[in-house]
Amino acid sequence: MTKQEIRSKIKQLVNENQAVLHAKSQDICKKIVTSDEYLTADIILAYMALDDEVDLGAVIISSFVQEKKIAVPKVNLQSGSLDFYYFDDTAGASYSLNDGYYGIKEPDETKCKKLETSSLNGNVLILVPGRSFTDNGDRLGRGKGFYDKFLSELKSAVIKNTCSIKTAGVCFDFQILQNLPVTENDVKMNLIFQG
Repeated sequence: MTKQEIRSKIKQLVNENQAVLHAKSQDICKKIVTSDEYLTADIILAYMALDDEVDLGAVIISSFVQEKKIAVPKVNLQSGSLDFYYFDDTAGASYSLNDGYYGIKEPDETKCKKLETSSLNGNVLILVPGRSFTDNGDRLGRGKGFYDKFLSELKSAVIKNTCSIKTAGVCFDFQILQNLPVTENDVKMNLIFQG
């Protein structure tokens, strides 16, 4: 199948499974917050979910409670890239979010501090959405390349830093396929959280 055929198939599967997506999201969040990768992470790079993605709300709340630094992305249309912003320590339940690109909730850059990859340190866990994954970490996104570009740039910046980065794909179990048509620009995940 082509990338577009896979995206269409996954969209259909999401629609067929609407009734169980919330429960599946909760189960996946439990797997994440009890994982070694999460427990040892100082910084969590999460995402604000669309209706057809795993909702990470419980992970974000857990990160606040455990006093981990947490950041979510904002699409930079000028550069075609993602910029991550930390939630303000005083943001609480409101998270300082606005409606952004593609209907995604994005951080309010006037209230949230931008993550500078050049100054990252400690253990970082990046939770990455996708249309489909394989068990061995291949990922198919929505086709814009935002995450692949960010992760590629991050790897080069990390070489200069004292930090450890783990990338984790996050998806529903029906989004796992045996093979995906990946290219050299598609960044492989270190692990997959599914349910």
